[in-house]
Amino acid sequence: MATDQRAPIVKDPKRTQIGTELLSVLRYFLTRHPLPSGIFAAALLVMVFFAARFLLHFGLVHQGVERDLPLEAWMRPRYVAMSYEVPPEVVLDILGLERPDGLGSRKPPTMAEVAAAQGVTLDALTERLRAGVAAYQPGAAR
Repeated sequence: MATDQRAPIVKDPKRTQIGTELLSVLRYFLTRHPLPSGIFAAALLVMVFFAARFLLHFGLVHQGVERDLPLEAWMRPRYVAMSYEVPPEVVLDILGLERPDGLGSRKPPTMAEVAAAQGVTLDALTERLRAGVAAYQPGAAR
């Protein structure tokens, strides 16, 4: 019959001493200064909440713009340019739109407004845009 050769579990005395001291300090502040301790705990919770929210938002936002999307009614020329990875001027030329005058000019039209003004569907506008982008970037496989 074999004997058990495992070493006995020995707790590190420094770790238990630090833990005991930490608990006694925590107990001291909670009993002698309950209001500031509560405010500090609430501030920590709020900080953790906003830090988690920031990290989630940061992760979702920086996934980037989806590429080569078919046009949708809400899209504006600048978003379409980012989606197709071309300068905004190229998209404006393909869609037959004038460049905005500068700051303070009216909002650029949505793709639905462009399609309605030109009397075409969004699908036809998407095909025309893809053909124009392919001509602008001949090496790109789209």
